[in-house]
Amino acid sequence: MAADLDAIRTKWAVPLVEKLDAHSAFGAPWIREAFLKVPRHLFVRRRQVPPDNAFVPINRADPSEDDLKEVYNDYAILTRTDPPSSSSQPTVMAWMLNWLDLKPGMKVLEIGAGTGFNAALLSVGTGDPSLVHAIDIQPEVIEEAREHLRDAGFDGVHLRCGDGGHGWPDAAPFDRIIVTAGTPDIPPAWRDQLTGDGVMVMPFTVPGIGNPGLRLRQENGHLQGSFLGSMHFMDLRGAYGEWSAPLLGPTIRPAWNARLAIRGTPRYHFQWDWTRWNYAHLGGLWFSLRSRDWLFGSFSRDSFMNGKRWTDLHVARRGRLCVAWDYQSLRVFGDPGPAWNFAALIERWKAAGYPTTGNFAVTLLPDGAAMTDPAPPVWIERRPSACLEVTPFTPG
Repeated sequence: MAADLDAIRTKWAVPLVEKLDAHSAFGAPWIREAFLKVPRHLFVRRRQVPPDNAFVPINRADPSEDDLKEVYNDYAILTRTDPPSSSSQPTVMAWMLNWLDLKPGMKVLEIGAGTGFNAALLSVGTGDPSLVHAIDIQPEVIEEAREHLRDAGFDGVHLRCGDGGHGWPDAAPFDRIIVTAGTPDIPPAWRDQLTGDGVMVMPFTVPGIGNPGLRLRQENGHLQGSFLGSMHFMDLRGAYGEWSAPLLGPTIRPAWNARLAIRGTPRYHFQWDWTRWNYAHLGGLWFSLRSRDWLFGSFSRDSFMNGKRWTDLHVARRGRLCVAWDYQSLRVFGDPGPAWNFAALIERWKAAGYPTTGNFAVTLLPDGAAMTDPAPPVWIERRPSACLEVTPFTPG
């Protein structure tokens, strides 16, 4: 027997939307309407269950209460592994849709189709599913997304299996481009396929802080915008997803850092107050340090040292310095001069009002324009296909 969609909406979708409302996730009214209109459970056909996180199928036509409880929650749902794919966290999806500034009648390209749920939400925003084009590199993902969209009444969405880094040239130009995978680069095709006043939104990969949101608008032939909230996405796959941050600073083996963090006395200890700051503030701190010519190279993730979980190890370009942080504190080890300089920059960040990633403007520079580095606090973020000039600013 088919499930009652109205009953599911009332019992499960409405409370989720109210939760997102409480966190100010919605901007444009259509986004709230879309989360109420599009049944998320029709886009999730499997989920993981403890204790071994094995996948179990979901009867999308008649889901169980346990399935609905998992699907209509505010977190990402892993839908497949090797390679991985997921349905993103609803709050993050709402943020990105709001940043996109989508209007009825606009044509949009989504890089990373996933389950198809975001494409359905975009269809509500455009007012016409045929204006939505979604591409994914995994053929199985595309076929499942096609079935999900058809079952939910959005079969007009255009789907293609291919490398999203090349865009969709025969359907271009697009008024809006949204990327739903962590991207370390901005491929030329995305820029070329955007209209003269178009907007693109993406989770941009930055070593050490994950994927801060990046919103760029085409203005007078230049892409300009700013970083936004902090988030974490699976990596973009394909020709433009292969990038490793260069090793910055002196070559220090991870084992040396671990021994130092375990046995050494911190030169500086900064307590992180989660009641006042979040990941966007952490990104703002890292950007503030970067704006003063400090560079970081991540050595390891989720390392266990001395019984504590340290999320990242970094090394600064100037001097023998290790920065380790967990979810409560940031500790600096190494040479005293660089350590105290580092500490002084953190105090400057605090004195400036704890700026977030949203306090940094971005301009995509023309090819060949970034031959030399500007003076701090402006810096150039160089990637294989793009150079971004980043400037601290105070939002109006």
